[in-house]
Amino acid sequence: MPQPTNPQELIERYLYAVGRRLPAKIRKETEKELRSLIDDLLEERCGESPPSESDAMEILTKLGTPAELAGKYIPDSFNHLIGPSYYRYYKTILAIVLASAAFGILVSSFLAILVPSDTTPWYQLLGNLLSDLSVGMLAAVGAVTLVFALFERRGERLQPFTPGYEIANLPPVPKENERIPRHEPILEISISLFLLGMFFFFSDSLLVYIQDSHIIPIFSREVILNHRFLLCLAFLAGIPVELLKWIDGRYSLRLAAVVLVSNLANGLLSAYFFRLPGLINPEFWQTIETVLREKGALSPTLEAVFQHWSSFLIATICIGLAVDAGVTLFRSLRSYALNKAEKLNPQL
Repeated sequence: MPQPTNPQELIERYLYAVGRRLPAKIRKETEKELRSLIDDLLEERCGESPPSESDAMEILTKLGTPAELAGKYIPDSFNHLIGPSYYRYYKTILAIVLASAAFGILVSSFLAILVPSDTTPWYQLLGNLLSDLSVGMLAAVGAVTLVFALFERRGERLQPFTPGYEIANLPPVPKENERIPRHEPILEISISLFLLGMFFFFSDSLLVYIQDSHIIPIFSREVILNHRFLLCLAFLAGIPVELLKWIDGRYSLRLAAVVLVSNLANGLLSAYFFRLPGLINPEFWQTIETVLREKGALSPTLEAVFQHWSSFLIATICIGLAVDAGVTLFRSLRSYALNKAEKLNPQL
């Protein structure tokens, strides 16, 4: 490797070595700051005399190796996936999600054994259970870790008081009707994971129609498995909402914004998922139609409902999501208005 022939080249090499170890968004600003610092140190050391290579070498040696100096400028969030201010919440939420996922998979497995779709040997059922548990646990860990890692990178404040936070800016104590019970988001996550586990792993065994001891799955397991990522995305879209509910414990404009985005994502995913061709088992439709015709109960209205079942289901889901978003927005705006009024008139 050729040696530098002048102090400026040595400095440029040093700054380049430091800069390549820094995140791109702070690289230029840090290099500019270091260049100014080095120039000041050289001027202080050499005065009006031109600096020599040995002068530059001594200054740079005092600053430390490029890796050491870069480490002083790298933000804490780049040194870990989930930082200390988030880790306590991460452990708690992860424990809740893992327990809920395991419970959902175990219960759905037990129900699948009670309503078998074939004569699968017990050891194969046990193997399937262990495989599903492994996949479910890994998916749960990945989902929670991903959400917290995104919070860490974006610098979202998940607690009302952190180092450097102004005490004067602490939020007011929420009134009784503004509070969100701690158990509510935990219950929501548990129910979501339970339903996800049953629908994801055992849709062909749990959702069935039984006629003359003949078991007919309602949903096509093949279609569900081919689009399993949609179910995972729907679950991921709801995690930030429940995290904010559990951590903040109150309605806020931030919560309302996250609920609006989450519900919009869930509405779009639901509309796409329930319109998938072949989602409903054709044998199930044929059996239902035959049974209703034999009993003379297949009216034109009922037939229209069956033909457009996905539209009715999507409309029901979207209405529920819209109501949920509307209620959250109303409560958040009411809380914001009351807090603003109290600041203007503390005697309220």
